[in-house]
Amino acid sequence: MMLLNVLGAVLLVAGFYAAWRLAPRPTDAPPARWFPDPAARSPRRRLWDGQAWTARVTDGDEAADRGHHFRGRFWGRWPWSAGPSTGSWTASSLSGT
Repeated sequence: MMLLNVLGAVLLVAGFYAAWRLAPRPTDAPPARWFPDPAARSPRRRLWDGQAWTARVTDGDEAADRGHHFRGRFWGRWPWSAGPSTGSWTASSLSGT
């Protein structure tokens, strides 16, 4: 049984590595330059190195367009209906019925 666990862990790591290496590289990424910082609410610029955001920031003249935020939509009606059914399923599993 221990051998299967070790083999499973090795295959999992190998699969993640293969997915990382074989993943297509984005070719439509913008070139490296300063952009409005998407993480800031105030006017600030952050350096994009062509692949990822860096930690380098500077004062900017405009705030980034952060898009629409969906605050509160995740906690709609479903937790109130899923909660009791999950609780009853857990209780029945623990009682053995």
